[in-house]
Amino acid sequence: MDCGNNTDDKVYLFSYTEAMAVSDDTRDCGIDWCLRSPGKYQDDVVYIGLRSPNLMGNYVDSHYGVRYFLCSRV
Repeated sequence: MDCGNNTDDKVYLFSYTEAMAVSDDTRDCGIDWCLRSPGKYQDDVVYIGLRSPNLMGNYVDSHYGVRYFLCSRV
């Protein structure tokens, strides 16, 4: 099966630093979403809520969205 040209793609979750480097409009997707950065405690993850991060984080099992990003080079 021919799947087209080879690419060098990366699919990942933003870190806190990467999330702060994009515009408010990019961060605002209508739901709270997790980052890959750890929160204050071992079982916590930092998340974006209403365009800004919650640095304390919340338990990783909480009901937050996951927003992935794709970096593609052809």
